[in-house]
Amino acid sequence: MKQAILVTAYKNLDFLQKTIKVFNDDYTFYIHLDKKRKYKDAEIQALINNPKVKLLSLKYKVNWGSIDHLKAILYLASEAIKDQNIEYLHMITGQDFPIKSPEYISDFLTKNKGKEFISADKLPAKKWRNGGIDRIKYYSPYEIFNGRGYGRFPIKIFVLLQKLFGIKRKLPDSLSELYGGIVYWTLTSGAVKYVLEYLKSHP
Repeated sequence: MKQAILVTAYKNLDFLQKTIKVFNDDYTFYIHLDKKRKYKDAEIQALINNPKVKLLSLKYKVNWGSIDHLKAILYLASEAIKDQNIEYLHMITGQDFPIKSPEYISDFLTKNKGKEFISADKLPAKKWRNGGIDRIKYYSPYEIFNGRGYGRFPIKIFVLLQKLFGIKRKLPDSLSELYGGIVYWTLTSGAVKYVLEYLKSHP
């Protein structure tokens, strides 16, 4: 079973090479590196020369929680599904390492062929602060400030000011039910194609 592994990374490229090495030739890698980071030329060249790496991109500057992270994922997905032989796509980070062998993963997906693996909870969800609604109700400048590190403080202040002045985003009526989940998943190529086609027809 041919599979694509989509990776968004920003550091430890040597570790990423170790992850790639674990997988057999049934797996190909599509990698996006954060454009705002600096990398050693030798590390970049090593990834480009790796036969399992089909795409290495530095297209977007990615802050944690920003829409640019989503854009990077959608770009990788759109490139991966050009290979008609790919049946499943996996979305991971550059810090992930498999706890099962590639053969085990392939066997599991063969037995569960056609199933999608993605986490989603109806909002509000108890496991997130304020039910996870703040990220949707209020403007959060993740494109300007990184949500990890010191950047989270101006974001929090910006959201607090909106609450104080009664400012809220106007959501489309079509979004009557809202869901949230982690950004990492395993999906069939058919599901990924559906998402990309939907985005084209509903920009």
